Amino acid sequence: MGMNREDAYYEPEDEDDIDEFLCERITELLNSKDYDPSDVSHMAEAISEANAEDQESIRDFIANAQWENLGRKLYYMSHEYMEKLAESHAIDNYNSGMGD
Repeated sequence: MGMNREDAYYEPEDEDDIDEFLCERITELLNSKDYDPSDVSHMAEAISEANAEDQESIRDFIANAQWENLGRKLYYMSHEYMEKLAESHAIDNYNSGMGD
């Protein structure tokens, strides 16, 4: 039994535009001082929001003197945290007409 055109999945064309805008805007924001994941105050903010699993990982790295792993973990946490903030900002930008 064949599928007719009415049964095909419809994906609005403007979704690609939204995704492209958001991706570019998030990258732009992460490359700015206000969203720089390597900024110590941003890392501190990300650490303060750490979930129990991340807190346990941090404690383990410290207890085992795995400083390189600790540094990677802290940067990764900061990057994820700032990326979420940048995504929220980018969505607000798009909704306010910046993406038009």
